[in-house]
Amino acid sequence: MVICGDAGGGMSFADLVGISLGPFVVTAIERSRGLTLRCPACRKVFQVERERLGTEVTCPRSACRARLRINPFVPQPLPRSKQTRPRRTLGLRWLRRR
Repeated sequence: MVICGDAGGGMSFADLVGISLGPFVVTAIERSRGLTLRCPACRKVFQVERERLGTEVTCPRSACRARLRINPFVPQPLPRSKQTRPRRTLGLRWLRRR
């Protein structure tokens, strides 16, 4: 099974028949309570120690136990814009002659 995630947290699943796959590859995210992972098989969120980055773990949920390979990096948040109000975009009303 191949699972792809989108920016909104949605997941798409594809079952590949006849192909043997290894563990799910997941990325830890820095939260206020530490590093967390979401198991793509059961969607459980759990904490992980920084020392586990780059290793394989098993989902802690006893009903799941999926194999997970944790990426060796943690993504950094994008800097917040200092802009206080949204930019004006060029729309059709700006293209008309006045």
